Amino acid sequence: MFFDNNFLEHQIVLADKSIDGLLCLEESSAITSLDLIKAMKYKIPEEMAMICFTNGKLTQHVTPTITTINQHGKFIGETTTTMLVNRLENKSEAEFSTKIIKTSLIQRGTTLSI
Repeated sequence: MFFDNNFLEHQIVLADKSIDGLLCLEESSAITSLDLIKAMKYKIPEEMAMICFTNGKLTQHVTPTITTINQHGKFIGETTTTMLVNRLENKSEAEFSTKIIKTSLIQRGTTLSI
């Protein structure tokens, strides 16, 4: 198990039984949090659920596997590149635009079925 320097602080926060789930912003914090939750003997996902924003390889190869929110990074990159190239080629003073990219929930072992 790997725990960072804030292990005790995290353990104190997670000892609060009113907390029943975690949202991790990236894969390495999700793996560390999963290790801590398991060390604290929580039943996953019944007592503590967990979701992570990064749908990388690591979340699929731990036990239990981690539910993720796939933000479709490749599609976001392609879309923003196309928007930038179009703006540069047209040399326009057009207004900036916003594109909404849908995310996908990939349900795995750290959350109960919906």
